[in-house]
Amino acid sequence: MPNCSDIESIEIVPFSRDIGRTNFVSGNPVLDDWLIRYAGQNEDNFRTRTFFAVSGNGELLGYYTSVFGELSPDEQVGAMPTTRYSKSVFLIARLAVDIRYQGCGVGRSLLRDALSKAMEASEAAGLELVVVEAKDSSAVEFYSRFSFIRFDESSNKMFTSVRRLSRSK
Repeated sequence: MPNCSDIESIEIVPFSRDIGRTNFVSGNPVLDDWLIRYAGQNEDNFRTRTFFAVSGNGELLGYYTSVFGELSPDEQVGAMPTTRYSKSVFLIARLAVDIRYQGCGVGRSLLRDALSKAMEASEAAGLELVVVEAKDSSAVEFYSRFSFIRFDESSNKMFTSVRRLSRSK
């Protein structure tokens, strides 16, 4: 059981090498390894953007990584009608919370920040969908609570439309 009282406040900040990453353990070694080994390289090369959830004392609580992309016209996205055009997407490529703080609202704070950034981006350029690829059934359940829908019944790829987000503002 997490000790949520250890978190005085949660602040979402851009990637910084000054924030320690080596002790971060989410329970998913792939997400942890990427954060420790590759997040900095991706930042330096403008491939992705990573944002940290930090506590009042600067401890890393979680992170998410985002990137822009597109879905090809033939990729079926839920019940959305197919078109001959690609769909522009804001991809939340990774989202992880340290196991010590899972269940304390850190993931919710990270996702809200990512959705806010997607909405800001949609004001500057065309953006149709926000897409995630949930790692497991608990992640599918988490994203479902925020109105994400599976691409299809067998997929862990999920989406929400920018139109839906703008209506819920």
